Amino acid sequence: MKRAIVMLWCLSILGEAQESLDPAIRGVRVVGQGAHGLPVIVDGAGIRIEFDVAGPQRTDYRIRVRHCDTDGRITDNVFVNDPHRMSMLEPIPAQPAPTGVRAYQWTYAATIPGPKGLEEIPFSGYYRGWVVEAESGRDVATFEFVCADRRLSDVLRVQQRRLPSMIAPYNEAIAVSVVVRMDGFGGADGSIQPLLIRSIDVVKNREFSRRTRVDPYDADPNTWVEGAGTDVVTFVAGGIAPGNEYRQLDVRNLDLYPAGDTLRSRSGPDVSRFFFPGRPDHDGLPAYVATGRGADYAEVEFQFLWDGAGEGNEAHPIHIVGEFNGWAVRSEWRLVFEPNVQRYALVRPLRRGRYDYQYVFGDGDWVRVEGNDWQTRNVYTALVVYHDLRYGGFDRIIGVEQLESTGSVPSGAKSD
Repeated sequence: MKRAIVMLWCLSILGEAQESLDPAIRGVRVVGQGAHGLPVIVDGAGIRIEFDVAGPQRTDYRIRVRHCDTDGRITDNVFVNDPHRMSMLEPIPAQPAPTGVRAYQWTYAATIPGPKGLEEIPFSGYYRGWVVEAESGRDVATFEFVCADRRLSDVLRVQQRRLPSMIAPYNEAIAVSVVVRMDGFGGADGSIQPLLIRSIDVVKNREFSRRTRVDPYDADPNTWVEGAGTDVVTFVAGGIAPGNEYRQLDVRNLDLYPAGDTLRSRSGPDVSRFFFPGRPDHDGLPAYVATGRGADYAEVEFQFLWDGAGEGNEAHPIHIVGEFNGWAVRSEWRLVFEPNVQRYALVRPLRRGRYDYQYVFGDGDWVRVEGNDWQTRNVYTALVVYHDLRYGGFDRIIGVEQLESTGSVPSGAKSD
């Protein structure tokens, strides 16, 4: 079968996942009800958005959402983006903070679809949402999610692959293959046209802002499409770095991590794991304390010791990523280098919980500090993007599928 080479690229399509736009809004959390909590609406399972607010009075916050194309632009189409069907018409329900909590006074939570004005999401695709202060019309938080037409089955395969142009451990890669059968989408009657399948987007764990795209109109030696234009098309993203198991921080225990202190990991500062595998993680899924004083926020200090820091902090910037910042490299999460002790450090307020996290070197090297190992277990999610020509054209998500890599030691990984 003829192979058409396509491009694999990492992108932050819509923005930086969940983010507070107001200092009073803390801990924006977006979790899906389906597998692994990825923010995907499918088969009747919605998403839940929560956030905490520091302020004595209950405020009328509402949610509006807008459909986007695959590049994050708001879909300019009143049929798809009808504001009368995509804005919450009632306040987000709020509950007082648990007794003993000091950092906030209210927790707001809503499930989409559900509230009046957002009873349904009429079209599948990528979405951006905003939490809006009703009185002023001001946006105070933003988030993103996906709505998919259906859950797929038996279309996803995850294999280990060695990249011949790279050196260890950068050469250890994961190939995610997605088999799209037109009859599985009703394509036999012409409702789905093979050439309008725009791309396959792959998400590793909960790194929603860092998803990987296989696009049939670009070129990269590590990706390809087989059977383009036929009723069975296979998209392959063959250069995804498995990375290492995430580092873990659990500050839920008040006896181990007392209130009022700046919290630091009891196992000591972090060090490079470039050649060392980590302990099994939770694939990025966090867990929070929901009741009592343990549901509060605390100042948490991350410390990283590294003798390869170089001269000054400007030469080798290091950022920390995790669920607390949407797994996005952000300037406010850059560690400060202390040259006298060759240490990087950063103090940030976090809601008490259990977190997976890792460090990112330089401008976006996720391997240099953490390593890269085939034995790392990850959950991979594939999203099938289709360009629907109706209403002037818009991008749909016609299917979603998930699979966990085995993490087994390869007896002979594919090399080509």
